[in-house]
Amino acid sequence: MKRMLTLLFWLAMISTAQAATETIMIDFLPLQEAADLARSQLSTSGKVATLPSRRLLILEDDQAHLEKARKLIEQLDRMPEQFTTHVDIEAIANATHHRAGVSGTYIETGKLPGGWIQVRLQQQNFRTTSKQAFQLRVSAGEPGNLEIGQIQPVRQEIRQWLSGYGLIRQESVELVTLTSGFHIQLWPTSGDKVRLRITPWMQQHQPQLQGQQEILVDLGSTNAPATAPDNRAPMRLNAVPSLKERNVVEITGASTELTVPTGKSVTIAAVSSEAGKLGSLLLSRHSSTEQRQFLIRLRIDK
Repeated sequence: MKRMLTLLFWLAMISTAQAATETIMIDFLPLQEAADLARSQLSTSGKVATLPSRRLLILEDDQAHLEKARKLIEQLDRMPEQFTTHVDIEAIANATHHRAGVSGTYIETGKLPGGWIQVRLQQQNFRTTSKQAFQLRVSAGEPGNLEIGQIQPVRQEIRQWLSGYGLIRQESVELVTLTSGFHIQLWPTSGDKVRLRITPWMQQHQPQLQGQQEILVDLGSTNAPATAPDNRAPMRLNAVPSLKERNVVEITGASTELTVPTGKSVTIAAVSSEAGKLGSLLLSRHSSTEQRQFLIRLRIDK
């Protein structure tokens, strides 16, 4: 029994002697994500602690497992790839039309989720009624945001659609100020291509006044000096107008994903479902009786 206790004691001493501590600086990965990666390479007795103020991992284990954790972190803790996203939002007026569902302005090249299609514009008689150009620098996997400005919907069918998102509840023909835009996120894939996700969003602005009521004191004259004001004294509202922003509402039903070759322009059109209603809403600020199409041209550069 005494020999066994002695053997266990020396084994514990040897195990303690083999344990070591190492610190690893994390530059780009989220600190908790890096800690989970390091923990996956340690033994069952290994320990991981984080020091968020200095973006450090503190590892405790034997040298072999510490080396495995360090190599994995070095392999994955790298600056994410950077991309420049060029987005042109365009409305075009069609001059010719063919069979139902296919415009004379473009040729459909592929269906996309959310009511969008990928198209190729034809060299026919059409003109651009409005165009907005945007440029956004984003990191791979990180969300970006484009704000395309304010819209004021008046069409009844659009009003009913937006009511489902809690943005419009008025029944009268009243202009409601909304700010619209797109959330953009992309991931590099093989063959110099990028997987792109686009999610439209809207935000309603409500004008309001901030201030306080003030009593206007009658200073009177030398013959009738001022007296203490009463509840009949004139009053005014000293207020400053401001816009109160409601929460951003993502139009997830019009979200879409597509693969874009880097350096090449791709065009998508809103044709049906939520995307078609979104396109009609964004075009409703332009008074016109002609048929128009809502297009987005995309180009991703490294």
